[in-house]
Amino acid sequence: MTITINSSMLRAKRAELHWTQSELCEASGLSLRTIQRMETEGRCSIDSVQAIAAAFDVSADDFLVSQHRVGIKRGVLLGFAGVAIGVLAATASVFHSLQTATISLADTGASFGIIGAIAGLSCAFIGIMSHKMQSD
Repeated sequence: MTITINSSMLRAKRAELHWTQSELCEASGLSLRTIQRMETEGRCSIDSVQAIAAAFDVSADDFLVSQHRVGIKRGVLLGFAGVAIGVLAATASVFHSLQTATISLADTGASFGIIGAIAGLSCAFIGIMSHKMQSD
C-alpha cells in the first residue's frame, strides 16, 4: 500500500543531520531510488517510512501526511481548475458575442471586468476556505 509522507520534512531532517541521500540509504537500508521518490513525490510504503523513522530515531507518524490535508489540496486544485474553466468559457462566450456583433465594445469591457471580479472572488474564497480547513 502506498502512503503519502511529508517529503519536505524528510529533506529537512536529512539536512539537519548533514546526510546525503546515499548516507540515508545506508542508515535506513533503502535503495537510493526509494529515497529519491520519497523526497520528490512524497509516496512510499509503510515499511519504507518505518525504515526512515528508525534511521532518524523518530516516530514514523512524524512523516505521515493526514488524508484530511491531502483531500484539502485536491479540493483546492479542483476549485482553481473550476475557476479557470469558468473564466475560459465566459471569455469564449464574450468573444463569440463580439464577433457576431451582438455585444458592443463597452459591454465587452464590462463583461471582462465582471469575469475577472468573479474569478478573483472565487480564488479568494477557495484560499480562505482551504486555510480554514487546514487549521481545523
